[in-house]
This record gives sequence, C-alpha cells and structure tokens, in this order.
Amino acid sequence: MPLPQREIPLVAVLHDSGHRPQRTMNKALSFLLLLFLGVTSDPELTAWILNCDGATGYGGAQADVQSVDFDDDSVFISASGIPSYDIGPWNANPNQASDQAKIFKIPRAPQPATGAHTTTPLGAIGSFTNGVAVYNALDAFSWNNLWVWKQDAVLAEAISFDTCLGHPQNAGQYHHHQAPVCLLDQVGDDGAAHSPIVGYAFDGYPIYGPYGYDDGADSHSSITRIESSYRLRSITVRHELPDGTVLSPYYWGPNVSAWYPLGLYIEDYEFVAGLGHLDEYNGRFAVTPEYPNGTYAYFVTQNADGSSAYPYMIGPQYYGEPDTDNFGPSANVQVPPGAEHFDGCDPCQDPVSFCSSTTNSSGSAGAIGATGTPSVSANDLVLTAWAVPSNQPGVFFYAPNQTQVPFGDGYRCAGGGIHRLSITSTTIWGDARFPLDISSPPSAAGQITDGSSWNFQFWFRDPAAQNTGHNLTDGLNVSFCP
Repeated sequence: MPLPQREIPLVAVLHDSGHRPQRTMNKALSFLLLLFLGVTSDPELTAWILNCDGATGYGGAQADVQSVDFDDDSVFISASGIPSYDIGPWNANPNQASDQAKIFKIPRAPQPATGAHTTTPLGAIGSFTNGVAVYNALDAFSWNNLWVWKQDAVLAEAISFDTCLGHPQNAGQYHHHQAPVCLLDQVGDDGAAHSPIVGYAFDGYPIYGPYGYDDGADSHSSITRIESSYRLRSITVRHELPDGTVLSPYYWGPNVSAWYPLGLYIEDYEFVAGLGHLDEYNGRFAVTPEYPNGTYAYFVTQNADGSSAYPYMIGPQYYGEPDTDNFGPSANVQVPPGAEHFDGCDPCQDPVSFCSSTTNSSGSAGAIGATGTPSVSANDLVLTAWAVPSNQPGVFFYAPNQTQVPFGDGYRCAGGGIHRLSITSTTIWGDARFPLDISSPPSAAGQITDGSSWNFQFWFRDPAAQNTGHNLTDGLNVSFCP
C-alpha cells in the first residue's frame, strides 16, 4: 500500500518486549516504494507500546495497546485505556477505571489549520502511546456555569489524582490532564536525551515528553526542559479576560482569594510569545530524533521543580486539523475494511534508518538499507547502499552505539567500537551491496547474536566532491532475532 510522503523519521520508541519495532520492508516492491518516497520508518505506527505478552493492568483489563492498523490516511489504535503500570487509588473520586475498548484514529499526514483553529473539546483529545486518553486542562465546570471562567482540572481536581497524576471519569475512562509521570518513568524520560514520543494528538502531530533540543532547528544543541509560554496573570479580580475583553459584572469571576486562588481558572493564564520555547498551542516546529527533517510537535510541560506547567500538553486549541471522528462520548471509530495490520510484536523486524547524510557528488545524499532478514539462524542479511558516487571504493562497518558527529563531508552515525567489513566498490549505477556473514565477524567483539542491536553505515570515497574526498551514508539500526 503506498505511504503518504512525510518528514523522514528516525527511530521507533518502545514496545513491551523491549525491541524497537519497525515497518516491515522485506518485500521487494515495498522496499523500492519506501526508497522512492524517502520513508524509512513511521513513528505513528511504531511509537505505540504494544501488549505483546497478554499483560493485564487495573481491573484485569488487557494493558496498553492491543492492535495497530493503518491505511493511507490514518492509524487506528485499539486499546483498553488501561496502562501496564499500577494506577489508583483515587481519593474523593467514586469512579473506577475500566476497559474502554476504544479505537482512536490518528491522521498520518497532519496539516496545519488553514482557518480558525479548533478548540480542544472535553473528553479525549489525543492518545498516549500506551492507549491512555489525553485530556485538555478543563474539568467541565465553570464559575456560575457561564463557561467564561473555566476551572483548571489540575488544580480543581488535584485531590482525585493518583500518583501517576491520572484519574477516571464517570464512564471509567482513565486519563491525564497533565504530565503522565508514570509513563515518562516507564520510557526512561529523565532529561538525559531528547524525550521520546509519548502520544499523538487527534490532529496527527506527536506529543513529546518535557525535554528537547534547546535550539529546535539543531539536533546537536543541548538538551533542555521545554518551557511553556503561558504565565499566571497579575490580577486580584476577575473582571477581564486574557485577551483584554472587559466583562460586564454578570460575567465576572470570583475575586482571587484563598478559596479561589490564582490558577483555579484557565483564564488566569496569559500567553506571552517568546516567554518559553512553545507557541499558544503548546508546540513548535523542530527537529526531533524521530523526525530529523523537522515536524510540528506538542510537548508535555513541567516547571523546574517537576510540577505541571499550564497548558500541560496541548493548548486550548489544536495547531492542526483534528479528526473529529474521535470526539465525544459516543465516538465509535472502526477499523475500515482493507486496512493493514502493523505487527509490532514480530521479533524479526526489518532494519530502521537513523542519523543524517549529506549530498555527495552524485547529487543525492547516500543511503543504507538491507534486504533479507535480521535472523541470526537464516544469516541472509545483505547490506545495500545507494545514491553514492559510481566506481569508488567503500566499506560497510558497524558499531553498538548511535551518534552523529562530523566526519569527512558527512556524519559518522555509528560509534562505540567500530567493526569494519571487507572493502567493496560501488557499481557504475552508484550503489553497493555486501552479504553479511554473521558466522564470520571481523573480530570477536563484533560477534552478532540473537537479541543484539547493531548500527551499520557505509563509507565511500568521493574525490569529485573536491572537499575531504570521502563521505558516508545515513545509519541503519538492526535488531537481530533468532
């Protein structure tokens, strides 16, 4: 099935078995199609935490995501809404979390809003990667029920949250209005690296954890806590809205006091462009590990002390055009006939590209891929490189770690102890291939085993470029299976 062209993503995030799932590409037609489109993996398919072993969560429900299906336009996430980590209890909340058996529909080619931006509704506005619902900041109550001064659930309902900062609503849908701290812990999002994708909004844009590149355009810039551009207003009375609208007395809110503290209503906040890293939708356009060419992305926002920072995940409005089939308690999304199933639990997943390459004298950026399978017992993986200068010597090599450091006219993407394979040459068509013999590694330290993960790259001479005279392709991560 043809895939819509999109920014080239980098790596998948996680699923329960600990392997990194990837889009299967071992059929020749699919492989050539993906190369033509420049698509190497699809985070909207691979980012989900799949239940591969029948694990159960709260109330005995099947935990995390049960199934991922897709067509050209959408990804369909089937989930119970119950995570695999412990949740509850919920003080002062009579509701109990229950299996929702929901299917969420995520656009695969998200588009910015072309007119007025859609206000995020009550109920689910996106899905976390474990299938738990994302809610906005509201709790469905407002001062005098006028829907002018709307309560912030994070403050108004604080007593009812569990230690994961979530709670169930009256139909049993467990959800988060703010940082899903147990999910962040589960995926190891501790600020040591760029946060992984932790969810998708219903407009199709990814939601990242609280850490990203300080310079959104530079993946080599330092990792920092991504800050919201909202702040509490300096007010003592609630007579005027953040946009400057002066209200008649009938629409006034309660004066700021111990009973009605600043921050109880979302109108207590104002957006200040440039105050933090993000826009009024709580996102920005940036390069990320999964989208090295850039994407619009939302971020979970926290204060320096780890507390939640308004608007928490997605702002009062979506940046893009949401799929409204997901909206409301009666939403009943179904997987359409003809949709394909993504088998992220298959232990033998095909390789996935990562890192960046630069244009060489062929006029294109060199790329690396593979045919065959990453099965150790089959031992039939063939490394391939293309879009490289013709009739030049080169060498495939591999290493345990991923990096991106300048080398020659490009970037070295594999590091931490390099193992070089035999020298080969590119053809007159500007490609190269090398059958990988797992039984005969270049050194004992480079022995490939079941369950090991290695990063491959191709180095080649490029005298016609008249710079350093050599360059490299992008990288290829291979997780080997039995």
